[in-house]
Amino acid sequence: MWVGTITRDIGVYFTRRAWNLTTHAIDPNVDEARLSLREDLQIAQTIERWGNVEGVGAAMRDEPHRNLMNAPWWTDGLRLVVQLSDRPVPLEEQNLFFWDWAVEEAEAFNERLRKLMEE
Repeated sequence: MWVGTITRDIGVYFTRRAWNLTTHAIDPNVDEARLSLREDLQIAQTIERWGNVEGVGAAMRDEPHRNLMNAPWWTDGLRLVVQLSDRPVPLEEQNLFFWDWAVEEAEAFNERLRKLMEE
């Protein structure tokens, strides 16, 4: 299993705020890096199942989170959860985790989704 967040480095800051005098400059739209990672793993056929869970909380572009260097970043607040496989798993055989979804009537939605996956 892999649970985490990811950012895409776009540069380096030199600073006295870090022990090694440098820190990463990241792409402020951190959700794009998460999506890119998931797509790469799916195309490489290394995913058994995947899903998202709540993480740091959403931050919009007009009210972003800030990092060590006070640089803005925004997100929908979710973290990627991936169950990796030791065998190739074609895209059509990769599954989702079934847990709480951020939609009304989540239980009915999960049931419909389960039925679709079984077809």
